[in-house]
Amino acid sequence: MLVVLVGCATHQQPGVPPVSASPVSTVYYSALSGECPTLDSPEAKRFTGSRKGRLVPSPPQQEAYQWINCSWRLPSGALWVTLLIKIYRDGFAPTQTAHGNAEIDVTNSAATDAARVKTDKSGAFRAIERTTPSGRAAMSADGTADSLVQTTAVGNVSVTVMLFKSATPGANASARADALIAQLATIADAMTAEIAGQLVAQR
Repeated sequence: MLVVLVGCATHQQPGVPPVSASPVSTVYYSALSGECPTLDSPEAKRFTGSRKGRLVPSPPQQEAYQWINCSWRLPSGALWVTLLIKIYRDGFAPTQTAHGNAEIDVTNSAATDAARVKTDKSGAFRAIERTTPSGRAAMSADGTADSLVQTTAVGNVSVTVMLFKSATPGANASARADALIAQLATIADAMTAEIAGQLVAQR
């Protein structure tokens, strides 16, 4: 697997768990099986506490895609996760396929992250592009906000997982960014895989 640190050629980001690549999905997904995904993996339960997700009010549905936004937050408030799922549709743009638009989401996320890396003077922001079992992904970690965000193209669906945790005592923001990637990359992958398994394929 190739992991690329934005702005740093082909060096692997320390602490990023290795994953095996899977073929790019050519399946066309038309919906999610529920209102919000069910996140039951051991990794996900750390953030969800096995609770049902809360559907977050979203903008009016677009012709180009279906927008699903769900959130989980533990009673302690220490850990929480927000998901943004965009199921792109074919036919709304003659020059671009639904699969292509999901890939563009990852490309745009990676470009935005790379620009932030260049302007970040604190060293508290990390950004990488990686291949996960679910598809190509752009990941970023913000040590100041104690958050990790990963956007993955799963066929014609763009899945963004946003994980938030409390600050690590005694660690500076730069060290926290490294720790976020080392600790949460596997969780983001597990959640994305669960979502991918609940997408409904058009027959």
